[in-house]
Amino acid sequence: MTVILAGKDNKGCPYIGSDSQGSEITKGFKNEFGKKLIKIHNFIVGYTYSYRTAQLIEYNANKFKKINTKQDVFNFLKILKKLMVDDGQKKESESGRDVENTVGLIIITKKNIYVVEGNYSFFEVEVASIGCGKELCLGAFTALDEEKDIVKKIEKSIEIAKKYDAFVGGKIYIETI
Repeated sequence: MTVILAGKDNKGCPYIGSDSQGSEITKGFKNEFGKKLIKIHNFIVGYTYSYRTAQLIEYNANKFKKINTKQDVFNFLKILKKLMVDDGQKKESESGRDVENTVGLIIITKKNIYVVEGNYSFFEVEVASIGCGKELCLGAFTALDEEKDIVKKIEKSIEIAKKYDAFVGGKIYIETI
C-alpha cells in the first residue's frame, strides 16, 4: 500500500505527494517502488491500491486527453474503466452483479483536485488523501495549517504517516502542474 496526499497552496495551485513504499499486506513484504504519480498531458494521477491500474494508465497514456473540465475527468474515467474491463480487472459475479476492483486515485490539474472512488465516481475537493495512512495525512495536513509552504506541509504530513503507519514509507515525491 501507499499514501497519496493532495492540497492547494495559498494561490489555489494544487500539489500532490506520495511515498514510495509498496507493500502487500497479505504477503508481508515491503519494497521501494518509486513515486506513485503519473503525469499525462496537463494533469497528474496519484494512485494506490492497484499497481495494475497504474500500469494501465501509464502504458495507455496516449488514449487519454487533457483534463480541463469535470466532463474531461468523467471521460478519463470512462476510458480507464474500459481498460480495466478489457484487462479482466472488472468482472461480473455469478449473481450478475459487478465485482469492483478497487480504484484509488487522486487527479490534479492546474486548478483542481479530484478524488476518485472505487466505483469510478469522483468529487472535486480542496484536500484529499487515499491509501494507508490517509487519516494520519489529513490530520497532520490540517494541524500544520500554520505552515505556508505547501511542499513542506505535504512532506511533513506524509512523514507523520510514515512514522505511525507500517505501510507508508520510503522516499517522498511531491509534484505540481
